[in-house]
Amino acid sequence: HPGSARTLPSMSRALLTRPLLVAMPSSLVKFFGVKLLDLKKPVCEMDPQTYPCPIAAGPWGVHQDVEIPSATPKGHYQGLVTLKDQAGQEVLCYNFDFQMSK
Repeated sequence: HPGSARTLPSMSRALLTRPLLVAMPSSLVKFFGVKLLDLKKPVCEMDPQTYPCPIAAGPWGVHQDVEIPSATPKGHYQGLVTLKDQAGQEVLCYNFDFQMSK
């Protein structure tokens, strides 16, 4: 529908070798190389009931539906999402690169 937002599902998975006392993600999104979003928010503050801390060792994943406003311009988007543990070590990283055409 014109004027309505679209939803982009996002899923990240990891096999944690030790418990995470703190899980700090960092999300960076660029549009034609210009920074649009630089967000850092602890996972446990996103939704404490779904992602309680500490996070146990073993298979783990985060699912998030990202609302994309209808006014989002067409073009080239790039991003990087990382997750660091309590020691500041990276435990998850993914890049995305896509073209918004509609």
